[in-house]
Amino acid sequence: MFECVANDVKLRACPKCLNVTAKNDKCERVRCERCDYLFCFSCSQSQQAIDAHGCHYHRPDCLFYKPYESAAKMENVPLEKCDRCKEKRSACDKPKPLMANGDIPIEEYPEEFRRSALPAAK
Repeated sequence: MFECVANDVKLRACPKCLNVTAKNDKCERVRCERCDYLFCFSCSQSQQAIDAHGCHYHRPDCLFYKPYESAAKMENVPLEKCDRCKEKRSACDKPKPLMANGDIPIEEYPEEFRRSALPAAK
């Protein structure tokens, strides 16, 4: 995963397919042109999950993160409002902070990329 600035255009890899995505200066919501995934440019978190759960679902180090007073909101989201909740059939986990280099944690990479990024088992 990477973020860079080229000719005043901010770029970041899509957290779902790793396609390079450009940011519009007007909004932190970014839609990947390849896979149509909508995410927060600041923290690479699913915008659909943020919309379903609230601003406490941004990564803790994101400038849009706001703590939530009660964990109840996480569990009380109707499963059909959040794709991750639907997939797990329970409330999804809160996102982890980005790594020091700005990458998403390796366990959040798409499965096909995780296999190629991890060292082979002996």
